[in-house]
Amino acid sequence: MTIIKVFLFTLLFFSLDQILKNWFLESNFYVRLNYGVAFGLFQNNLVVRFIYLMLTIFVVVRVLKETRIRLYALSLLSSALLLGGVLGNWFDYFSRGYAVDPISLGW
Repeated sequence: MTIIKVFLFTLLFFSLDQILKNWFLESNFYVRLNYGVAFGLFQNNLVVRFIYLMLTIFVVVRVLKETRIRLYALSLLSSALLLGGVLGNWFDYFSRGYAVDPISLGW
């Protein structure tokens, strides 16, 4: 039952991720177009970006499966937020060629 909850919240957060990114793009807010993964790393290497994103998903799912204790609401939401964001960026990379980052740290 817990995995189903994580899956449903992941879909919710993925949807919100895409809606907000589209809104930022259409509203002429300043956004950073990220052609790489974390902080723009591996910009010209699609294979490394794909491996990085899949590895993140694998680690989160593996931790959820290996954890024998009952997941609390914060753990469930944290996992779903992380997975929703990863899937949102993955979708961006393959549909747009870049991820939309509405928050820029300036480095």
